[in-house]
Amino acid sequence: MPLLVIDRPTRKISPDPIIACKVAPEIQTAFDQLALNKYKCTRAELMRACIVDCLKRHEAAKQK
Repeated sequence: MPLLVIDRPTRKISPDPIIACKVAPEIQTAFDQLALNKYKCTRAELMRACIVDCLKRHEAAKQK
C-alpha cells in the first residue's frame, strides 16, 4: 500500500472558453476596486455577472 494516495485531476472533454481583453491600467484598477469593495467578489465573478446581465438586456431589447 502506498504512503500517499494521489488523485490525478481529470480533464474536461471540452474546456470552458476564456474571454480576455486588454484594458488600460486605470480601467483595471477601477474594475478591481468595484469587484473588491462594492460587490465583495473576485474579478472573474464580477466579469461573469456583467456578461450574463448584458446578454439578458440584449435579449430583452431584441424582443421589444
